[in-house]
Amino acid sequence: METKKITNKTIPANYDKYRIFFDSNRDSITLFRLDSEGKPGKFIEVNPATTALFGYTKRELLSLSILDIETIPDPIREERINALLAQGKTAFKTTIKDKKGNDKFVEIETIIINYENKPAVMNITRDITERKIAENELQANKDNLQSIFDSVSEAIYVIDENGTFIDVNKGAEKMYQYSREELIGKSPESVSAPGLNNLEEVNRILQSVFENGIPISLEFWAVRKNGEIFPKDVVTNKGKYKGKDVLIVTARDISNRKKNEKALKKTQEKLNKIFNLANSGIVLADTDGNFLEFNNWWLKMTDYSQKEFGKMKNFSFTHPDDIEKSQMWLDKINSGEIDKYQIENRYLRKDGTVFWGESSVSAIKDKDNKITNTIGIVTDITERKQAEEALRESEEKYRGLVENSPDGIVTYVQDKITYVNSEALRIVRANSYDQIIGKSVLEFIHPESKDSVIQRMKDLVLGNIASQIVEEKLITISGETVYAELKAIPTLFEYQNAVQVIIHDITERKRTQEKIKQLSQAVEQSPVAIMITNTLGIIEYVNPKFLETTGYSYNEIIGNNPRILKSGHTSFSEYKNLWDTLVSGNEWFGEFNNKKKDGTLYWESASISPILNSQGITTHYIAIKEDITERKLIEQQLIKAKEKAEESDRLKLAFLANMSHEIRTPMNGILGFTELLKDENLSVEVQQEYIKIIEKSGKRMLNVINDIINISKVESGQIEVTASETNVNEQFDYLLTFFKPETTHKNISLLLTKELSSKDTYIKTDREKLYAILTNLIKNAIKFTNDGSIEFGCVKKGKFLEFFVKDSGIGISDSQKKIIFERFRQANDTTSRSHEGSGLGLAISKAYVEIQGGKIWVESKEGLGSTFHFTLPFHSEYELKDKMVANNIKISIKEENEINNLKVLIVEDDSISKLLITIAVKPYSNNIMKVSTGYEAIEACRNNPDIDLVMMDINMPKMGGYEATKQIRKFNKDIVIIAQTANGMQSDHDKALAAGCTDYISKPVNITTLSKMICKYFKK
Repeated sequence: METKKITNKTIPANYDKYRIFFDSNRDSITLFRLDSEGKPGKFIEVNPATTALFGYTKRELLSLSILDIETIPDPIREERINALLAQGKTAFKTTIKDKKGNDKFVEIETIIINYENKPAVMNITRDITERKIAENELQANKDNLQSIFDSVSEAIYVIDENGTFIDVNKGAEKMYQYSREELIGKSPESVSAPGLNNLEEVNRILQSVFENGIPISLEFWAVRKNGEIFPKDVVTNKGKYKGKDVLIVTARDISNRKKNEKALKKTQEKLNKIFNLANSGIVLADTDGNFLEFNNWWLKMTDYSQKEFGKMKNFSFTHPDDIEKSQMWLDKINSGEIDKYQIENRYLRKDGTVFWGESSVSAIKDKDNKITNTIGIVTDITERKQAEEALRESEEKYRGLVENSPDGIVTYVQDKITYVNSEALRIVRANSYDQIIGKSVLEFIHPESKDSVIQRMKDLVLGNIASQIVEEKLITISGETVYAELKAIPTLFEYQNAVQVIIHDITERKRTQEKIKQLSQAVEQSPVAIMITNTLGIIEYVNPKFLETTGYSYNEIIGNNPRILKSGHTSFSEYKNLWDTLVSGNEWFGEFNNKKKDGTLYWESASISPILNSQGITTHYIAIKEDITERKLIEQQLIKAKEKAEESDRLKLAFLANMSHEIRTPMNGILGFTELLKDENLSVEVQQEYIKIIEKSGKRMLNVINDIINISKVESGQIEVTASETNVNEQFDYLLTFFKPETTHKNISLLLTKELSSKDTYIKTDREKLYAILTNLIKNAIKFTNDGSIEFGCVKKGKFLEFFVKDSGIGISDSQKKIIFERFRQANDTTSRSHEGSGLGLAISKAYVEIQGGKIWVESKEGLGSTFHFTLPFHSEYELKDKMVANNIKISIKEENEINNLKVLIVEDDSISKLLITIAVKPYSNNIMKVSTGYEAIEACRNNPDIDLVMMDINMPKMGGYEATKQIRKFNKDIVIIAQTANGMQSDHDKALAAGCTDYISKPVNITTLSKMICKYFKK
């Protein structure tokens, strides 16, 4: 019925046209038939494109079927075949494997045709691997871009041509406190702070960017969902979104910056106000007398403009008669003799007129106590000087001047105040003369100034000359402190010797100076480096932290350009961006990898911003820098640690995947062919073939388990070395005999080179580990050699024996040689490896060589073969004497059959293992007893003292084999007890002997080994 159904749906094909179409088609075309159960049979025809796609020859392909190159669940395959049978054709996408095991994505169109007068299935297969990979990469790129889009802390939103939000990132949701769904569909007007933005101008800017594509930045006041209004910087760019032109807008909340700018501006205005509104001229000059800064009051005093004054030098305004005196005092400051001085000088205005000034000049020093500048505060005392002159000329004029003097004037006789003017009342905050007159002068002197004032009062009386102007602290009626400059002059008051004191209130000036000093100290003592340059980038000021960080002195850095710190790390484009930002009036943030004076590189985080004058013009740039070198180093260390951890995880995962493969593959052979053996119709030859496969798979699994145990001992540092006298040549002869059949099967020559003398062939070493090393190396050579030869041997070099295993195999690349001895490493640790094995042999061999004091290495070129070398220390206790070399004992069938009357007790809790041991000892026994626990074993031995052999399992419930053996030995010292366990450690062997066992055999039990062991103890 099914055959008829297929026949009715076949498509006739003209053979000639079909042949041309078949051979020239670029797509793979394969023909096969369905069997009676509807399953695909082997390919009956393939075209040239098929061999190119799958990598097989045509002959190889005709021995395969679709089942060999496509692995899918049976229900899916049945569904496809049903669709094909129902419709006559079908199409689908799938994944196939080529000859190299590579996966390929394909599209397959399946059609039922008539081929050679029989229905057949034609598959037309097209390779879409590149397209599939491109699609996957495109999706991955989309996912990456979305992740980046959402991870940016700034708000990003996409606006279409209608001014509507069509997408926003997480930063926008956080900024506006709206969800993405709430924002999409809104316009910028919906988040605009009412009345704070020119929305027409904003829309014009957006339209301009949309039309010409030129990015524009602007400041925008927005409102959050909770009603909070905040400012933000907005950058608008034209871009593409899902193929359409859009505006991509980035916004940053600048609320904190606005607050800081406002506070900074307020502070700067306050300082400028203090500086320029002080009622004294203030001038800052360098040590050469060049004027650096001056306030408006000084310009007002001299009638010069700022531009004119800037071109002049010190003493340009000093009256010629006072220059010498001023120069003398200035020299004392520059020489370090004094730190400050006060003098009265005459100064010249622009129009040539003279005014008197009281100058207070102080030195400004750097951290090294070196004078860098001087600051002078000049108070116009012209009126006071005129008043003094007038006092000398006329009492009337004197009184008038005193009463109207801007300075306080006090007269005292024998320290009692007899007169004060109105300014003096104001200075001490008195409301009437009665509060002052008659009181002692010292009542109004601050305790800190009292001693110096008393001394000057005495000096004045004795010297009878006017004192110099001095600065002292006074106390008001209410106890407030007042700073004043005092000058005392001897005089007469009502015909009595008296002293007149002129008091100039400098409290405001002191407060101004203190604020300037505090500001200066804050900059000087800042924990971060501060640098100020002019608009050309020339450094005019740096603080001590800057000098400490860079290693330059103040004189070395001042007048230089910051490029003195360049290390070459920062690109030209980054510097251009920096200057473009500053020139546009904005603050720049970034990092530099700069160079100190001694050449040391260091990282610093920098904030650079322009300094504007009252007209909004940039006059300087200030850079605030923090050394982040240590943080950078920590970041690099963390990255390296992360990479190392990831590499370790990758290697361990590769190792586990390989172990899974190496265990599951032989297990698949064991279980699969065991299942096949259940078939009663199998011939004897087929049964033996299956048994050989099961045996081979079991040995392979045992090798894997042994490798895992050995590498575990290597990892845990539990390798034990048992040295004994070893005949190296005997080891070589055994290995040659052992591996000869395998190499002969592969048509490879196995050669042994013996270069050791009879004396040198005996060494004291760990025989088992030497055997394991040579076995691993020879196995690898056979595995990776397809033709040619393998040679192994040994030579003596000094105090070492150097062993070698040389092959003509595939060789090893340079990159593989670096990692081939590492743990968890293989030359090819991918799933596409072409050779089986755990990949642990070389790591184990390396550990065995090194723990015995040797070293191991490889010499190889890819495609030209490899030579593995290792050395072991030459230790020998050999003495020249006649030695009888015994031939290997070969136990014949006849000898084995001579032992056939043993009484054997099998102690085993596992039924399968019990059966195996029973079969193994049956040829040697006429009476076999079986028990399952240690208690039962003790009782059986006690009740049957004629038992010859006990096969004792170690791991059993209730009582283990070790304890049972100890109990049996208490009443039977001669019975032969052979321990058997799945544990394969040397320590288990030692435990068995220590417990009283005669010998030890590990599971899985090798029948031949067990036979030899029985013959050893019962041979007649």
